[in-house]
Amino acid sequence: MSRKKPGLRGRSPLSFKARQATERALEQGLALQRAGDASGARERFDEVLRRDPRNPDALHLLGLVEAQAGRLAEGARLMARAVAERPGIPGFHHNLGECLYQLGRHEEAAREFAQVLRLQPGTPEAHFSLGNALAAQGRYAQAISQYRQAVGLRPDFADAHNNLGNALLAEGDGEGAVAAFRRAQDTAPKLYSAHSNLGNALLALGRFEEAVTVLRRALELQPRRPESLLNLGKALVLDGREEESLRWLRAVAEAASADPRPCINAGNLLDRIDHHDDAVAAFEQALTIDPRNANARVGLGYARTALGDLEGAEQAFREALELEATHAPAHLGLGRAYARWGRFEDAVAAFQRGIDLNPSNVAAQVGLVEAKGLKLDGSLLDEMRQLAENDDLNPDQAVALTFALARALDAEGEYEQAFGYFQRGNRLKQSEYQQARAYVQQGDQRKAAAFDPAAQKELVDRLIATFTSDFFAERRGWGSDHEGPVLILGMPRSGTTLVEQILASHPDVKAGGELTHLRDLARALAAEFPGLSSPEAAASREQLEAMGEDYLSRIRALSGGSRLVTDKLPTNFLRLGLIALWLPQAKVIHVRRNPLDTCLSIYFQNFEEGLPYSWDLAHVGAYYREYVRLMAHWRRVLPLPMLEVQYEDLVAGQAEKTRDLLAYCGLSWDERCLRFWETERAVETASLWQVRQPIYTRSIDRWRHYEAHLGPLKQALDGGRAVSGRRAAGSGEKGAGSRGKGREKLFGDSV
Repeated sequence: MSRKKPGLRGRSPLSFKARQATERALEQGLALQRAGDASGARERFDEVLRRDPRNPDALHLLGLVEAQAGRLAEGARLMARAVAERPGIPGFHHNLGECLYQLGRHEEAAREFAQVLRLQPGTPEAHFSLGNALAAQGRYAQAISQYRQAVGLRPDFADAHNNLGNALLAEGDGEGAVAAFRRAQDTAPKLYSAHSNLGNALLALGRFEEAVTVLRRALELQPRRPESLLNLGKALVLDGREEESLRWLRAVAEAASADPRPCINAGNLLDRIDHHDDAVAAFEQALTIDPRNANARVGLGYARTALGDLEGAEQAFREALELEATHAPAHLGLGRAYARWGRFEDAVAAFQRGIDLNPSNVAAQVGLVEAKGLKLDGSLLDEMRQLAENDDLNPDQAVALTFALARALDAEGEYEQAFGYFQRGNRLKQSEYQQARAYVQQGDQRKAAAFDPAAQKELVDRLIATFTSDFFAERRGWGSDHEGPVLILGMPRSGTTLVEQILASHPDVKAGGELTHLRDLARALAAEFPGLSSPEAAASREQLEAMGEDYLSRIRALSGGSRLVTDKLPTNFLRLGLIALWLPQAKVIHVRRNPLDTCLSIYFQNFEEGLPYSWDLAHVGAYYREYVRLMAHWRRVLPLPMLEVQYEDLVAGQAEKTRDLLAYCGLSWDERCLRFWETERAVETASLWQVRQPIYTRSIDRWRHYEAHLGPLKQALDGGRAVSGRRAAGSGEKGAGSRGKGREKLFGDSV
C-alpha cells in the first residue's frame, strides 16, 4: 500500500486528527486482510470511506478484499475508482488489470497492464500479465513478445517461460514451445504445469515416448489430479500402449469430484480403444458430478452404441437433446446409432437435422450418404462438392467428405469423377496422417510409420519360419478344451461382415463384431519377451493357456447365453499360429473375394483405424500378396480346421453356401439365416448398409469400371498376370467352392 498522502483534488482537507484516524484504520485493515479476516478488514476500510469517500487507498484495498472474496465485479468497480483518484500508482493499475482479467474483460485488462509499463518500464510482472491478457484474446504473436521481455528481465521467471511455451504452441511453434517448457522446468523443477504442458507439447509433435516420461513426472508431482492421470493415459494410448493406459484412464473417474471434463475426456479415450464398459463408467461419473452436462450424455450414448445397447444409446442422446436441442454431436450420434441398427429412415432424419442446424456439418453429410445407401439427390451432391473445396475444413473433415462424395458418385455411375475423389481422399490421408497419427499394424506391434512392403514381407517371413509343422507337433495338446469362437477372417472388404450377419441370424449365435482381444493378447505376449523376434516360441504352455482362457472369459461375457460367438476381425489371419495354440477348438472361416474387387474396395474405404497400406493401390496389392502367401502357409501347417468361403459363390448360391456355413459350425438349419437382412443387431463395420439388404451382385466385378486406373495394383498383385478374372483370388489356392459341386473344403483336419 502506498504511504503517500491522498490526493486532494477538489476535496476538503482532513484535519490532522482525522488523517491520523484514517492512517490507523488503513493499517488495521491491511493487517486484518493479511491475517485472512476479510470481514474485519472490510469494516476498517468502510470506516475510512465514511470519513473520506474518495480515499484512493481505502478504495483500492477494499476492492482487493472484494475480489479475493469472489466478488470480482465489485472489486473492479472499487479499484477503478481508486485509479481515477490516483492514476499514477502502478500497483493500482496492475491489480485492477488482474481483476478485469479474471472477469474475462481481457482487452480492458491489457490497457491497465500497458499503463503499468508506461509508469514503471521494465517491470517483468507487468510484461507477464500483459502477455496473459493478449494471449487470452488470441493475440499470440504479441503475447510472445511480452513473455520474452519478461524472461529477459527476469531469467528465473518460471511462469513466464511456461506461458511463453503455451503461446508458441498456439502459434504452431512446437519445438520453440518444448524449449520454453524445459526452461520453466529447469527454473522450477516442481512446477506441475511446466511438466504437464511439456508432455502435451511432445504429444502434439508426435514424440509419444518422450511425452510418457515427462507426464509420469507430472503425475509424481500431483498423483491424484485427474488431469495428470488423463494426460498420462492419453500419451500411452498414442504410443500404442493401450493396455498400460487403462490403469490411468480408469483412475480418472475415481479421482474426479468437482469437474466433469477429465471424466468425459477419459471416457472418449476409453471408447476409442474399445473399452466401452470403462467408458460408460467414466461418463456416468461425469454425470454424477454434473447431471446436466450434455457432452457427457453424448459420450455415454456413443459408448452404449458400441456395446450394442441401442435403447440405452437412444435414451442418452435424447436426454442430451433435451438439455441442448441444437447439440450437433447428439444428432450425429443418434443418426449413427440408428444406422448401425438398420433404422435408416430414423438415421436419415437425425443426420438431416444436424445438417439443418449446420449446413457445413461434414460428419452429418457423410452419415447421410451412408444412411441413404449412397443414393443422393443432385442438390446434395452439389452441396458436398462445394463443401469439399472449403479450405477451412480440418484434415479429418476433408478426408471424410471426400470419400463420401466419391462413394456417392460411384453409386451414380460417375466412375471417372468418383475415382478422382477416391484418389484425392487417399492422398489427403497420406499427407495429413502419415507422420503423427497413422499407425500400421506390423505383426502385433504398432508403430508410427507409413506402410513398408519390405517390412510386411519380413513379418510374413518370420511367421512362416516360426510356425512350422514341427513347431505345432511339439505343442500338440496345448490350449483350452472349451468350445472356441467362430473366427471370421481374411482381407478387409472381402465379405466377412456378410458371413457374420448370416451366422448372427441363427438363434444360437451372438455376433461379436471386430473384437480386438486376440490382437491385444498378442501384443501382451510380445511385451513379455522384449527384444525377441519370435516371442511365440519362448512362451510356456501355462502362459499361452492362461491367455486362451482370458480370451474365452471375455467372449463368454459377450455371449448373452448364446452357444457360439463370432469374432470377425479380418486381420486375425496374422495371428492364426497363436490362435491354434490358444484356442484349438476354434472354428475358422476364411472369406475370399476377387483380388481386384477386394483391393479396390479397400482403396475406396476411409478406414477409421488408418490402415496406411490402403492409401496406395500398389501398397494394397503388396499387402494382399503377402496375405495370400501367409494363408497358403497356414493351409499346409495349421492344426485347425478352416472353412474357405468364396464371396462370389456365396452370392450365386446363397442357400447352399449358408447350409455349408451352418454345418461347419455345428448348427441346425434355420430359415432366418437366408433373410439375414432382417436380423436386428448393431453393425459396426463399413458394410452396415449393405448387410441390411438382400444379397445382390453389383459388387462383383466392380473393378471393371476402373480398369484404366489399376495398372499399379495389377503389377503389385502378380506382375500384371492372372489378375483380371474372377478366380484370380486363388493365386493357386484350392477349396472355397472351386472343386467338385462347389462344397467347401476343410483344411487342416490332421497335422
